[in-house]
Amino acid sequence: MEKRRILSLNETIYFETLENGLKVKYIQKENFNKTYVFLGTKYGALYNEFYMDNKKYSIPLGAAHFLEHQLFQEEDGTDISDYFETISLNSNASTDYYMTTYYINGNENICKGIEKLLDFVQSPIFKDDSIEKEKGIIVQELNMYLDKEYAILRNGINENLFKYYPIRFDVGGTIDSISTITKDDLYNCYNAFYQPNNMELVIVGGGNWEKYIKVIKDNQKAKLFVRKDIQPIIKNETDNKAIIQYTEVYKDLSFPLVGIGLKIIPNFNKKFSMFYLDKILEIFLEIKYGPTSDIYRYIIDNRLVTNKINCYHSLDNHSGVIYLNGKTDKPEQLIDYLKKTLVEMNFVINEEELNTFKKAHIGEFIKNFDSFSSLGYELISADFFEQDLFSMEKLIYDLTPEDFFQLKEYFVEEAITTFLISNKKNNY
Repeated sequence: MEKRRILSLNETIYFETLENGLKVKYIQKENFNKTYVFLGTKYGALYNEFYMDNKKYSIPLGAAHFLEHQLFQEEDGTDISDYFETISLNSNASTDYYMTTYYINGNENICKGIEKLLDFVQSPIFKDDSIEKEKGIIVQELNMYLDKEYAILRNGINENLFKYYPIRFDVGGTIDSISTITKDDLYNCYNAFYQPNNMELVIVGGGNWEKYIKVIKDNQKAKLFVRKDIQPIIKNETDNKAIIQYTEVYKDLSFPLVGIGLKIIPNFNKKFSMFYLDKILEIFLEIKYGPTSDIYRYIIDNRLVTNKINCYHSLDNHSGVIYLNGKTDKPEQLIDYLKKTLVEMNFVINEEELNTFKKAHIGEFIKNFDSFSSLGYELISADFFEQDLFSMEKLIYDLTPEDFFQLKEYFVEEAITTFLISNKKNNY
């Protein structure tokens, strides 16, 4: 066991790696009754192809999310959340492109909850009838979700930008891919990625480290795990060029919805880490497109949007996207202006303005340590990306105006795509 004291945050973290490879972390929150427990595996929608013990497997899109749903099914067909309710605990799970996380929270019976959490995640039971039933449920969910305009927009931008990288497909897969998932697919994915050495358990809240770690160790010692040699196959992009520059579709909307995407293929080095690029992008986009920016004011003053302009980004070890979108009755003007702002971007940052944003981000980072639900997830995510979450405060503090000039290489016209959801029917 190791113990780390983060003085600037007034936080204590305990951590240990068990013999089977499972990483366990506990962030102690004194004088708090509520406790959150997260069990994550480094397996998400990106991992559709992999080698396991030198044999190649190709899995249908959406299998990671499907597997998450199936693990919640008990052998008798009941939902595992029913059990957690009987011991006054809430339970849920989520799947993204990079990982799947199962979590519980409550004020009591935490040790019982930890045991059950480990047991149901580490004891898969996949049945053909349950799988077929689940297909209908997930297809219904996909039909509702994929028909929403902002889902259409984001997925459309990703498809336009990426030729190979799996982010071009939705986490949930497609209607066709879900229909082909089999029991063997689920077991193959599970055996590959649900091994303890590919997982992490994080506890945030009250309680006692010695008590928690004993429960976890006793639970794991009673189980036999066979380690597999796993090599994920990630199809990366060869360049930052958008595959399709423009797409227009029709949907019955009050106003057209414009989306602009900028493709990023990160150029990492010793200093230019994923966390570093992620944070300077976040701050840069807030400065340039946030409500106090010249760009935002121009858009509002010229009524280029009916409400507001949205700007956000996503980033991982292999790729990233900057997304801009807004509803408008002037789609051509908004498209032209947004593309111009990206291509003609000014990377000069005022130091006084930067300091204001740095203070806000440091404050938000510290405040986040009182949000147990997001803290556990972010800690696992940072570890899976081999980043130190606790270094974020210093990273932000050390940023200078010069750092943002490193972004210039990404803001090029060839990396841009436009996706327009029109409310006028043409021959689509």
